[in-house]
Amino acid sequence: MGPVWEAAAIAGWAVVLLNLLLTLRLVRWLRSFQAAQRLDDTRGDLPELPLGEPAPAFRAKDLSGRVVRSEDLFVRETALVFVSPHCGPCRREMPGLVQLETVASQRAGAQILLVSEGGSGETQSWVAQIRDDDKVDLTMPVLLASAKTSDFQARYNPRSVTPYFCHIDETGNVTGRGGLHSPAWAAIVKRWDATASPGRSLRRYT
Repeated sequence: MGPVWEAAAIAGWAVVLLNLLLTLRLVRWLRSFQAAQRLDDTRGDLPELPLGEPAPAFRAKDLSGRVVRSEDLFVRETALVFVSPHCGPCRREMPGLVQLETVASQRAGAQILLVSEGGSGETQSWVAQIRDDDKVDLTMPVLLASAKTSDFQARYNPRSVTPYFCHIDETGNVTGRGGLHSPAWAAIVKRWDATASPGRSLRRYT
């Protein structure tokens, strides 16, 4: 009977450990769910960023894991474009944004950064799909800001709209925000387009 009892004891401990692991996972899920609910409650009370006011400070990671700080970014004109790996319109905007990013950087000294609400692996897979399937290399930096955990996302894009932009001038003030086909975005692109060389028209947004 000894081996039988030993096997039963081992099986019993295995069940206990399995139940413990499942309980821990459930606790982590509940904490994550509660945190997401708190963010949703906060997001519902947050207005869009006020124009003419300083952009809120933030820290985020890029796809390589490097920490990026707002104080390092906002030393020149910057457009943050919020996207989601699950957003079809976001993906369709990528060819135009890549063209725009080149013109904005070379001709106007401005920069465009994508801000993904997805996780690192999910966003990297999305970038790879755009490269392999759409033949578009995303040349601009991609920051990570999960809508479930990020204060960055909640403050800059409280309604989690995608694609959505926030424009910050070289003094660090918010000077525009909205959709990529809004008059505010069209005005920014028109100004950048005026500096473009012949044959580099960006009329997609204007």
